[in-house]
Amino acid sequence: MMSVEGFHTGERQLQQRIGVEDKMTEVGKRYLRPYLLEQHQLFFSLLPMLFIGAEDNAGAIWASVLYGEEGFISSPNPHKLHVEARLDEYDPLYGELEPLAYIGLLGIEFSTKRRNRANGLLLRQSCSSMVIEIEQSFGNCPKYIQAREKYRLGGNLTAAAFSFTFFNADTIERIQQMDTFFIATGSQGKGASINEPQGGMDISHRGGPKGFVQIINDSTLVFADYPGNNFFNSFGNLQLDKRAGLLFIDFEQGHHIYLTGTAEVRWSQDGAMVIEGAEREVHFTLQAGKIVFNASPYRWHIGT
Repeated sequence: MMSVEGFHTGERQLQQRIGVEDKMTEVGKRYLRPYLLEQHQLFFSLLPMLFIGAEDNAGAIWASVLYGEEGFISSPNPHKLHVEARLDEYDPLYGELEPLAYIGLLGIEFSTKRRNRANGLLLRQSCSSMVIEIEQSFGNCPKYIQAREKYRLGGNLTAAAFSFTFFNADTIERIQQMDTFFIATGSQGKGASINEPQGGMDISHRGGPKGFVQIINDSTLVFADYPGNNFFNSFGNLQLDKRAGLLFIDFEQGHHIYLTGTAEVRWSQDGAMVIEGAEREVHFTLQAGKIVFNASPYRWHIGT
């Protein structure tokens, strides 16, 4: 039987483009695992939030987050995560996740900048919990993560939400002040073969100085991509499937901005960049969005 490679077709195409395919094949063999290391099992149990990426019943991809007190995530064995939480009724994925749905996972400890990525299948869920079977897991470097400290609960503030299909002035101002967001993508088995994974969902962190995200018209958002680990998980997915979901969190005020649409990666070798100095950038076309005020139970301030 042929061995299963760590990277799918889209990821390898981009690794080949920048000349690191052979190197990354070896890296993948060392760091991509179909289970959680013991240290990562413990790591998830210490977190107050878990980022997820999934598609809704209409096929749109969304990035979202689950909140709880430390210990709300547990790992009874290296192949499973139990999450004692539910999505808020205002969340775009509320009521949309079906058993055996692909789901991307991201855990970040903002105070230390540690993070772990994973993806798998939603085995089962109830009104207050879910069980996820891990298909792939790996650690990520802390690069571009803004250190933050959780300093208080948000209080008993009432959440409120409104949906939109274009960026208005208020939303533009909010987003362009952000230094962090999260992107969900999926390959869903496209391009799969006997010697590579069947695809699935992924959610990853994106960070940079304020202004690294720019909105250039009422339906187009652009962000610069900075050199990273060359895994190209998100970009590799976009190579096969243009759907994407973005989540922006106002860590100080507790508001969420959810976006879904399509995304295209552009390279400086192929033409002028919108963002000066960027080697590559992503153009995201909005299809639908939602802003939820007071969505987070926590408030955070910039750490050291």
